Amino acid sequence: MAMRMACLLMAAGAGSRFGSVKQLADIHGKPMLQHALEQLQPLFGEDLFCVVGAHRQRLASIVQPRAQLIENPDWQQGLGVSIARGVEAIRRQDKDTKANDSNKNYDALLIALADQAALLTQDYRYLINHTDGDRIVAAEYAQRAGVPALFPASFFNELEQLDGDQGARRLLQPQEQCGRLIKVALPGAQLDIDTPADLKALV
Repeated sequence: MAMRMACLLMAAGAGSRFGSVKQLADIHGKPMLQHALEQLQPLFGEDLFCVVGAHRQRLASIVQPRAQLIENPDWQQGLGVSIARGVEAIRRQDKDTKANDSNKNYDALLIALADQAALLTQDYRYLINHTDGDRIVAAEYAQRAGVPALFPASFFNELEQLDGDQGARRLLQPQEQCGRLIKVALPGAQLDIDTPADLKALV
């Protein structure tokens, strides 16, 4: 039986260094958030989720036609909290549908960032194709592992316990040391859009 995967796209931050609503920045004629969703949608379909927090009223109309919306009112507490809230919401929905669809349980979850705007559908597919049992598959760039990263269901509890501004990366190093991490070269993941200068480097 094929693995069932979901994706959690993170777009909850205020992006204060950007000077305006970063998720609405123009990427090839589209808002950055729409660009990210459209890269992931072909791979995940209805199993694509997006966490918003700051600017959620302005972003909801971009998310909802393309993904399931998760709102984190505690977004100011950091990325870790937003991931935890997202995983909690996905697992709750998964549990609610289990009685009606025994195949609904997710076997893995991809954590992705909306501001890694250089990544395209083929990059995410390349990462996912390295799935190997109960090991995390993470992008490797700038000589370290990071997101996007695909986490097997055995790590969902740890993801749900993330706190503060530490994202999913904090789970990667211990797993590398015990052989449960697969690193996949994904140079495009190194560029995340934090400032207008970063955006110019992309477009």
